Amino acid sequence: MADTFTFEIPQSLIDRAVRETLEKYAPQIEDILKSHIESDIEGVTAGNGGPWYPDGSPYVKRNVLAGGVTHKISGSTLRVSSTAGSAPSVIHGGVMGGWGGYLEFHEVGNWGFMRHIGFPRPAVTNAQKEADALKPQMEEEAINRLLAML
Repeated sequence: MADTFTFEIPQSLIDRAVRETLEKYAPQIEDILKSHIESDIEGVTAGNGGPWYPDGSPYVKRNVLAGGVTHKISGSTLRVSSTAGSAPSVIHGGVMGGWGGYLEFHEVGNWGFMRHIGFPRPAVTNAQKEADALKPQMEEEAINRLLAML
C-alpha cells in the first residue's frame, strides 16, 4: 500500500504560464520605465546651470531614451531597458549604447566626462521600486493561468 500520492505539473506548463504573464505585463512595465525616464532624467537639469562639455558648449537634451525602451524575456525573468545610445557623440571619445548602457550612464551620473559635474538620475532604481509592487499581482496571475491549463 502506497503512503504517498504524487502529482507532477509539467515544467512546460509552468514555463508557459510564467511567459504569458510576463508578456502581458511587459508593456505596463515598459511604460513605468518610460515615465521615470521622462521625470527622473529628461525632466532634470544640471545643478550648476552652466555648460556641460569641455569645449564650453551647452548641453542640449535629445530625449532619446524613452523611445528605445524595450523588453526581453529569458526563462522567468523580464528585463526592461533602453537600447538608445548617445549617438551622435557629443564629445570625442565614442558612443555609449547597447542594452542599457546609456541608461546606466544616467543612473550613475558621475563618471566619464561628467565626473565633476554629473549627478545621479535614478530612473531605473525608481522604476524597479514601482514594478516590484506588481509582483504579487503577477504571481497570482501566473498561478491562475497555470491552474486553467491543468
